[in-house]
Amino acid sequence: MARIANNISNLAGSAGAVDPGLKVSFSFLDEWRGKVSPLLSTVCCFPLHARRVGHCRRIPTWALEYHSRNAGKLYLGSLSGTPLYREPGTVHLYAPGCDYWEDSHEADLPVQETYWLFSGGEGAGLERFVNNPERFARFFDPENLVGKLMLESARFCNDRGQGAFWMAQSLFAAALFQLSGSHETGAFDYLVSSSEPRQSFGFRVEQYLRRNFSESIGLADIARHMRISPSLLSHKFKAETGRSPMARLIEIRIEHARSLLMKGEKLKSIAVLTGHSSEYHLSRNFKAVTGVSPSRFRLLQPGQALH
Repeated sequence: MARIANNISNLAGSAGAVDPGLKVSFSFLDEWRGKVSPLLSTVCCFPLHARRVGHCRRIPTWALEYHSRNAGKLYLGSLSGTPLYREPGTVHLYAPGCDYWEDSHEADLPVQETYWLFSGGEGAGLERFVNNPERFARFFDPENLVGKLMLESARFCNDRGQGAFWMAQSLFAAALFQLSGSHETGAFDYLVSSSEPRQSFGFRVEQYLRRNFSESIGLADIARHMRISPSLLSHKFKAETGRSPMARLIEIRIEHARSLLMKGEKLKSIAVLTGHSSEYHLSRNFKAVTGVSPSRFRLLQPGQALH
């Protein structure tokens, strides 16, 4: 995986993460929602010239933003609080529900703003970075590892439009990989490094769940594999990921169930293939995770008639 991410990073080029003439505001078609997760849905890149204060009120989606130069100040939750500085070579991660203000009065204008909007950050393991009341994290990216991937996605979208979908998703995945290996340096702060990311406890649990989601496994089985007690397993995993091991197992099972539904598999077969004891058990978990029943989900897919 590290080799793949490095190859994609090399594809992004060595010119850094600045392209002053690039202006892009692009969104992929809604038809990809529910089919790909995590999903990069919007790519924007533009020069910021105005000195202003902008309020992003409890954003409904995940957002990742890169600053090539000093972009001014950031206020989390309230303008009366202590500001953070939007420093050169930093990446800001905003989780759904984050409430913040951006103040560019002291920025080194013009500043190139590059940002992504995306869904599925929880399943990508980003929750551990924003497990705080502000729902925010800041990554220092001195090698432009993430910044140049974001800029290259904007170039592809500018040149190829909807045809850039899979390349943009691959660059997005490479950026998530780089973020996953970041080292915590402060309350909100992490350092992105080109060194090989260590396999965290949460990562090893995730690997076990993905290998065994079709089996009838419980908390005791996971704990036995990790050679710790069930209570310590739950505590450590939730501290890293923001959810319980069993909740994550259900999400993985439903992720595969959605794929099988789109392939036309029968509900009874899907229940067996995803480790559910019955169709009822599958339907209950499916609706809890996605908000719709399996039958409704199938009807909502392109090419299916709605009744």
